[in-house]
Amino acid sequence: MNIITEKYEVYGIVQGVGFRPFVYNIALKHGLFGFVQNCLDRVEIIVQGDSTAILKFKDDLLKRLPPQAQITNLKINSVKTLENYTSFKIIESQTKAGVQPKITSLVPADLKICQDCTKELIDINNHRYNYPFINCTNCGPRISIIDRLPYDRDNTSMRKFKMCKFCKSEYENPSNRRFHAQPIACSQCGPRLLLTVNESEFHADKAIIMACNYLESGHIIAVKGIGGFHLITLASNVEGIKYLRKIKNRTSKPFALMMLDTDMVQKYCVVNLAEEKILNGSDSPIVFLNRRHDCNLPDIIAPNLSKLGIMLAYTPLHYLLLNRLNEPVIATSANYSEEPIAIGNDEANKKLKSFTNIFLSHDRDILQRFDDSVVNFLGSKKQIIRLGRGLAPRFYGLNINSSTKILAMGSHIKNTFCLLAQNQAVVSQHIGDLDNLETYNVLEQTINYYFKLFNYKPDLIAIDLHASYGSSKLGLKLSQILNLPIVKIQHHIAHVASIMASHSLNEPIIGVAFDGTGLGLDNTIWGGEFFGGDLNNLRRFASFKPFFLPGGDISIKNNWRSLIGLIVAYGLETELEGTLNNLETQFGDLAIKNIEKQIKANINTYSTSSVGRIFDAVSALLNICSVSDYEGQAAIYLMEAAKKYAAFNNYNILDVYNYDLEPENLETNDLTGILSINLRSMFIEIFADYTKKMAIEYIAYKFHVTLASIIDKICTIIKDKTKINKVCLGGGVFQNEVLINLTRHMLEKNNFMVYDSDTIPLNDAGISLGQAYAAYFKINNLTG
Repeated sequence: MNIITEKYEVYGIVQGVGFRPFVYNIALKHGLFGFVQNCLDRVEIIVQGDSTAILKFKDDLLKRLPPQAQITNLKINSVKTLENYTSFKIIESQTKAGVQPKITSLVPADLKICQDCTKELIDINNHRYNYPFINCTNCGPRISIIDRLPYDRDNTSMRKFKMCKFCKSEYENPSNRRFHAQPIACSQCGPRLLLTVNESEFHADKAIIMACNYLESGHIIAVKGIGGFHLITLASNVEGIKYLRKIKNRTSKPFALMMLDTDMVQKYCVVNLAEEKILNGSDSPIVFLNRRHDCNLPDIIAPNLSKLGIMLAYTPLHYLLLNRLNEPVIATSANYSEEPIAIGNDEANKKLKSFTNIFLSHDRDILQRFDDSVVNFLGSKKQIIRLGRGLAPRFYGLNINSSTKILAMGSHIKNTFCLLAQNQAVVSQHIGDLDNLETYNVLEQTINYYFKLFNYKPDLIAIDLHASYGSSKLGLKLSQILNLPIVKIQHHIAHVASIMASHSLNEPIIGVAFDGTGLGLDNTIWGGEFFGGDLNNLRRFASFKPFFLPGGDISIKNNWRSLIGLIVAYGLETELEGTLNNLETQFGDLAIKNIEKQIKANINTYSTSSVGRIFDAVSALLNICSVSDYEGQAAIYLMEAAKKYAAFNNYNILDVYNYDLEPENLETNDLTGILSINLRSMFIEIFADYTKKMAIEYIAYKFHVTLASIIDKICTIIKDKTKINKVCLGGGVFQNEVLINLTRHMLEKNNFMVYDSDTIPLNDAGISLGQAYAAYFKINNLTG
């Protein structure tokens, strides 16, 4: 027998997920001695025993992890020691002075209630029967209750609840799945449920019963979950939904639904295996699912959309409500439009009085707010739309080694931020749109929280070029407070870099960035860009011929303004006179003529190449959506029309609308030496088809085919010049499932390697990762 001693340093998601009892049990299984302990940024293991047994231990360690555990790095060293261990122990967390957490400490996300806890929750003979805060090492709150690392109970909002003897016996038993489950609790010692209705109060089971009674009577109630409050009403309560739309100023933006389980979901939606897996997974995001043809849910939930956003009951409290109701509910963030979600009991009572006077809350404090994550599927391929509960914070291993710690501030809308150090980046949860002071303050507070959590002190701050972005303003403020340099990263380069980072690409690529708006290097508004090269020298090769945005941001909701701006810029007043006449009928002769005058006088008018605004213009031209209630609505409705024809036509490629390439000198490196894509002919032909009363679905699909064909054509031109065949697709426009499916098909047919991402949002929520990654290459002057 060859007795050896080894030390393991394990990095990843290895705290709060049952990792230490797992190690304890496999050590006992193989007859090994030593110990396992939490450290601030890792778990450390000492194993002593026969070398053959240790090899088997290592094999189990890597192949039989607990469901929520994830190892990102494992360091193993032989140890020379005179100590002879006589048992294997789980010992107290190491908190040595001077040892600080790092962003290699993968903080566990909040987890959906697991199957074991669900069974116990509804088992009348179980100690935690109907207890709405049941959890174990495989489920329950994590990041939302953590104050600091290491992840121990005293460092969470559970510290005020003293464990009873029953819970303590499970907490201290390595063979129990609640061993060191930090939020462990029961009705004798843990958080308590409270339903308040004006001056009346109800507790425990009575609170659940009364809450369901109020919902069944047509009320809206505020319910405190893991990351914040929801406003909940029955999905069949049309009047309640109308009231929510009115008070939230949300005319037609879809609401999310919560359902008990996938059996309930399948009554209303078609669910494939990939969708079912993520619905039931520990992340439990909102998933966009295709409605069944016989779905009888009210159209007011998601007007004119073929998909519904659905999540399962992910906390025991939600499960108890849905189990009793046995029907779907609307579950929308408890806030006014664009404001942060409410997390505190007093905050909710103060902010939500206009919505409801019924509050189902509890006394476990939420320390960090988390909106629900949102995911879409293109067949079996996942797209993350929003990083929130269950998916954030999101950690990325990168193929770099940065000695500079970079804080990237992200974008103005759908804001997230990113911390980068060495070969690791962490992207925050969804903060929101920075149009109001409250969300701006939440961004600042959350950055400070991450600094504290990871003991992070940046050396440099990366921001967007646009000085008016709330994220840029805060970045500049922090740079002054911390006396740090600023690096500015162009918006669309950050979109491309985000995709590169998510795949650890650092070689030359072709980048395609299609989105709404972002400030370009020439001070115009970009949004339809083609790049080539590496991140230290990413050259702009092509762009759509610019058109006008009269009124700037006001055009984003008033899609007809983008259409007029395009008509004037492309000289289409004669060819599209009928469209102008239609707009005059809708919005008034004087309004349209004044917009034309405003453009020609260049008053509050901006030049743009935005594909997002091109979608808006086509949508307005086809009279699908001339005025948007929410961001991207016009493009979504246009996609919905195209999907109908795509399904009918089995995604066959049609002839494309004509367009013109206006080549300039592509050998130069300045910003004027680019290929310009002129869509004048396309708009003439679209209007001709519309006038001939061709099916709107056909026109919409052919438009999508044309855009995909343009991407394929330009990428081929760039490949011929550069020999690059890797294409990264970034920007919110590529959340369009018709466009990205067509684009992938065409590019892959022509032997391109195509990258988007299923780990970082393609929209502006992914900007922060791209900023950090691009900043690293910029400051190091690297070429990959």
